[in-house]
Amino acid sequence: MFVDDNGNIAGAPIRLEHGWASDKSVQAAVDAVNTDPKLRTDLLIKARSAREHMLDHNWGNKKNRADEMKALIEKLEGYP
Repeated sequence: MFVDDNGNIAGAPIRLEHGWASDKSVQAAVDAVNTDPKLRTDLLIKARSAREHMLDHNWGNKKNRADEMKALIEKLEGYP
């Protein structure tokens, strides 16, 4: 999950044990975030925690994505 250039929540496939997530499954996840307030709350809690760890430790990551996580947090906090 991330915030796209238009300010919307979006998703992208990730590598799984046996290939990549399909576009259909990614869209299903994005749709779920956009329609389920409990899921958004859970994602917000986890995004805050992930950002905190990125800022404090950034264990072995090639790129610190804390700024991207901040954009997602702000979008989730301001969700209608």
